[in-house]
Amino acid sequence: MRFTPRILGLVVSQARKEAGLTQQQLAQRLQVSRKWLSSLENGKEDVNLRLAHNVLSELGYSLRLEKQVSLDEKEASSQEALAPNKKPAVR
Repeated sequence: MRFTPRILGLVVSQARKEAGLTQQQLAQRLQVSRKWLSSLENGKEDVNLRLAHNVLSELGYSLRLEKQVSLDEKEASSQEALAPNKKPAVR
């Protein structure tokens, strides 16, 4: 999944609702304004990574970084998976 402000907002909104919290309650816990939280949930906020981490952490989520696989690496991996099994040479 590609990480965008809109995706982050959807995750935060859904997690907040699952936790049974209003925007006002979560905003108070995080010491941010309800307006800021609303903007975040709507994908309109230029996200401060520290604040995004705090929001996600409060809701039981975390951010994870992964190295992207290049197109060449994906193709090589696919070709290896499709190649017939080669038996080792007998000596």
